[in-house]
Amino acid sequence: MKIQHYTITLILLMTFSFSYSQKCLSDEYLDQYKLVDKNIVENVKTVVKSFQAKSNSSNQTIIIPVVFNVIHSGESIGNGKNLSRQKILEQINILNEAYAGAYGGVDTKIKFCLAEKDIYGNYTNGVNRYFGPSYFDTGSDVPCNPNKVSLITDQKIKSYRKPGFPTNQYLNLWTTDIRACGNNQDLGYSSFPFIRDNNKLDGVVIDYYYVGKSDNSTVYNLGKTAVHEIGHWLGLFHTFQYDSCSSNCDTDGDMICDTEGVQSSAHYSNKDACLGYNCNNQVTNAIQNFMDYARDECQTFFTQGQKDRMRNMLSLYKPMIYNKESNTNGIVSCSGVSPGTGGTPGGGCSFGNTPVQSIYPPIELYEDWQNSEFGGRIEVNDKWLIAIDAEADFLLIYERNGCAYNLKQNFAIDFYWSISADEGLILRDNEIIVSSWIDDKVYIYNYNTTSNQWYLKQTIQNSSATSKVGYDVFTLDNFLFVLEASDANNIIRIYKKDSNGNYQFHQNFSVPGYSLSFNSSHYTVLNYSKIKRGSYDPNEIFLPLTNKSFGILELSNNNQWYLSETIQMDFIPSEEGFITSELSNNYLYLVTKKNYGTVYDDIYLYTIPIQLDNIKQSLTGTISNRKQFLKKYNNAFYSSKLKVFGDQFFIFGPGSYGGFSYLFFSNTKYGQNVTFPEWQQKDIDLECFLDNDSDYEVYGNLLFSGIGGSKKINVYDMYDILSGMGYSADYIYDSEFYKYKNCSVPELKVSYFSDEVTFGGNCNVTFDGVSKDISARKAIHLKPGTKIKSGSTVLFTLKNQICNSIISSQNKSNASTGQNNEDSSPIKIIYGEEDVNLNPITIYPIPTQNGFVYVKSRNINIQNIVIYNLLGKLDLSSNELNFKNAKEIDINLSRYPKGIYLIKISMIDNNEVIKRILIE
Repeated sequence: MKIQHYTITLILLMTFSFSYSQKCLSDEYLDQYKLVDKNIVENVKTVVKSFQAKSNSSNQTIIIPVVFNVIHSGESIGNGKNLSRQKILEQINILNEAYAGAYGGVDTKIKFCLAEKDIYGNYTNGVNRYFGPSYFDTGSDVPCNPNKVSLITDQKIKSYRKPGFPTNQYLNLWTTDIRACGNNQDLGYSSFPFIRDNNKLDGVVIDYYYVGKSDNSTVYNLGKTAVHEIGHWLGLFHTFQYDSCSSNCDTDGDMICDTEGVQSSAHYSNKDACLGYNCNNQVTNAIQNFMDYARDECQTFFTQGQKDRMRNMLSLYKPMIYNKESNTNGIVSCSGVSPGTGGTPGGGCSFGNTPVQSIYPPIELYEDWQNSEFGGRIEVNDKWLIAIDAEADFLLIYERNGCAYNLKQNFAIDFYWSISADEGLILRDNEIIVSSWIDDKVYIYNYNTTSNQWYLKQTIQNSSATSKVGYDVFTLDNFLFVLEASDANNIIRIYKKDSNGNYQFHQNFSVPGYSLSFNSSHYTVLNYSKIKRGSYDPNEIFLPLTNKSFGILELSNNNQWYLSETIQMDFIPSEEGFITSELSNNYLYLVTKKNYGTVYDDIYLYTIPIQLDNIKQSLTGTISNRKQFLKKYNNAFYSSKLKVFGDQFFIFGPGSYGGFSYLFFSNTKYGQNVTFPEWQQKDIDLECFLDNDSDYEVYGNLLFSGIGGSKKINVYDMYDILSGMGYSADYIYDSEFYKYKNCSVPELKVSYFSDEVTFGGNCNVTFDGVSKDISARKAIHLKPGTKIKSGSTVLFTLKNQICNSIISSQNKSNASTGQNNEDSSPIKIIYGEEDVNLNPITIYPIPTQNGFVYVKSRNINIQNIVIYNLLGKLDLSSNELNFKNAKEIDINLSRYPKGIYLIKISMIDNNEVIKRILIE
């Protein structure tokens, strides 16, 4: 009876292979060992029965170090069989998503990371490359039989290995071109843990076509082949295994009782809905189990029974992995997720790029540390890092001291548990605004510089019982916008800060016919419009209303916000949903998704050219745009953060509920005179993301990656990330991560983690009646198009960052200038560059040791000299300024202390040049 049933199963598999590739050869691989050991299946049943007799209640995270053995035929890395490290990291990420229950099912508490050392202590990147034949034929016997596996071929494949990675401590995974009797029909196969006659043959073999996500197949294109095959390596059988419909689920079929039995592999009832028939001919989701043969899009879960089986198999057959004995010497790159104190580097699953720091919540605050999502929402400036833990209901404030972020204070707030990455948290200088939908409040915290403590300054609560105020908040200048959580009220409550720093109710704002709080997943605030109405210059907000319509909110001359215009984006199809938007100096970017009723969405980017000094005009009439497909993405609606950097790079994701990885794109036409940027995908893999809230911030050259599931915040240097992609140092240092270019007056005091900050150049920036504090590391450039008008006080400061592990610095001094100009002429601060008017100003010696410096103009006569130090303009006596002639001046600064000074040189043609001088 058993033989008859097995024969039927093979026929079904062969029939299925005509429409789809054979999913795996693991059953056929096991059949070869049955010829050697006829009792192997019965022995396995005995082992499984022993598992049932004793419980394994351990739920520790098991870390499995992985070694990829890449067999190629001379292709360059990244081409053909010679898989790139990026592709391998993508596969590792998919494994961790799947085994963490990210697509559904249970979290197996099994993680995979590339090995960092072999057993001898030698460092490795976890990828070994070998030159081999063009393909390996797994077919067996003569004539060739595609339904049998050649153990001779298996031995050939697995001979490509290094001795430092024994199978009792590592998962060895081989990638190459495998064929069955010359045909490309097999995806891969695996050994089973209970096959013990030759440990050198232990491991997984996968056809290189199906590693990670690819366009090589429309069926097996999401990296689930490795998930399936490693399931075999961990001791799982197919859910349609021999006698899967038996009434004795403990000993027949896959010998796991909570997996539904199915009569045959991938027995669909509705392919589009990923549904199939079980043994009782009922329609269920049984085929979505990773151990069926459904297409990748449908494979979503392991069961609790499968989790128990895999962990038990590891404990019995691979105890050195199960008991973490192999990790004591730092073999793998992640040694488990364990809490630490704020600012203390610790464990976690990190690969591809190494963080310069990992930040953890203080465990002593938590009654149940496991029930937390620290890092699910973050904000950063030059001094503070703010984190929300919406599960444990904490607002945590970390202060930067040197190169470490240390916990400063914490506040208990009742958060809505599913707060997403772009809701309800603002950090503005020394002010924190945080909203609590569930608590119906908005909290405003201020920092007291005298007491060096944060305190609750104000609480805003709506008195109406019909709505809540804490759904989301955003700010513009002194206005605070608070979104209602009620669909019915359709209200944004607007508050304005008074002279005492308190927010007073200003007005209610609504748009008839639109539900603002639920139609808009993210609000792009623009403060760039220069549309004059007489002498009045209104602020503007760009606000999404529906998938295809956007409103522009303006502040009227009687200080009231109103909807000045509704813009129809008719080029966006109705089936696409708006996700988020971002603004650069040249373009408005819109991200949309098209949902096909599955867990994956098609993601599109719309690029719209704009004029920053006339945003409304750019969005009227026929709107020029370019649409680009990005990729299929998991639950993209919740991965709602987009950041664009100088139209050179952009980052999208992650976010809540499935934003598991970053999408990173670079502009292949950067620096060229083109109408639209051309984006090329350059994925970055930084973390083992789980199905929890995640967030990220980029501040200067630092990427802060908050991973709520892993309960930590990793800090990366963008140089490490970009150099790992192959970009040169010059290209990286010219990016906005290191040279920030601004076409607007900053909303608040701004301190950049950047080498250089530039205002103006190809756009107009006017400081008019404002007080600003702007700093950078090496230089601040005020180029033509920049004006500082009378009544404005702008402090430009060069700040040294002392922590080389986060920001490298060779600058040892600070310099600043207080500027209160008497006219509106452009000021050009250009360090290390010649004057833009081709009239070089030479200052020598630099540095000076005796305080004497000399200024020489090549072409135009000098009219006046003004010197600035930290406190502002210096009053120089007549004998300290010695005009040798109209083009040369000697300056005696010997009575002034050592440090950096700024010298403003006025020319007779009304141009001015500001340069730096150093007294040592």
